[in-house]
Amino acid sequence: MEKFLKDIKKIPHHYLKYILQLRQKKNRYKEKKFLLEGEKSILALFSHPSLQIESLIVHPTFLAKHEKIIQEAGIQNVWLTDQGMLSRMGYLTTNYTAIAVVHMPLQKKIVLKEDSCTLVLDHIQDPGNLGTILRTACWYGIKKIICSANTVDLYNPKVIQSSMGSIAQVDVYYLDLHSFFSKNSLPIWGACSSGEQINSLQFPPSFLLLIGNESKGIHKNYEKYIDKKIGIRKYGYGNSLNAAMATAIICDNWRASDKKFGKNIL
Repeated sequence: MEKFLKDIKKIPHHYLKYILQLRQKKNRYKEKKFLLEGEKSILALFSHPSLQIESLIVHPTFLAKHEKIIQEAGIQNVWLTDQGMLSRMGYLTTNYTAIAVVHMPLQKKIVLKEDSCTLVLDHIQDPGNLGTILRTACWYGIKKIICSANTVDLYNPKVIQSSMGSIAQVDVYYLDLHSFFSKNSLPIWGACSSGEQINSLQFPPSFLLLIGNESKGIHKNYEKYIDKKIGIRKYGYGNSLNAAMATAIICDNWRASDKKFGKNIL
């Protein structure tokens, strides 16, 4: 352990410049890598080998706290830096933890399960919403999310931060929804303000749940593919629900309607 700690040097200047370039979307996709920061998110990476860490830039406090797990992870490049440099490289204004440079996972072939829900997102624009939807999918055991091409970038730093490590546990695809829907054989349930109340429905064993844009809802061009419009009962005031909140409520009703999940699933 002492030799491991002694071998850790300060981050070289050329690699610092490289990390700063990854802040831009075009460079992330060119290099097929993205940045992840924050203690919880980085620690989640260590237990999910599907995401490969290229390098880890750590604050001395984070290193002292987690030196054993960092060494056991076998990361090839581990460098030290201070809080000011971490803030410059990343997006957190105060970062006493670390930043990881992570390889984007290879896109898997879409295979929809016969006993589950697959989320389909139409033009979700807010990074916080997409990140929270990732967390929600992970919580309710949803393994796949299909996004329209105009949905916010999965590797947007705010998406990654708000997903709290769930990005490592859910497969996300960006597709042309018209093409996808036209070839799909599963029932499509669309979340709409005028839809049937979900608390009185029995969900199908396998289906697609379509969530629309935060302000405009589901695009009218996709309505022809919807088999059932579903809604959430309103008891008080307000015009609408946040897209991520609506997704969570529907997912909870879906699991509650499934007799196999009548008890706490955790």
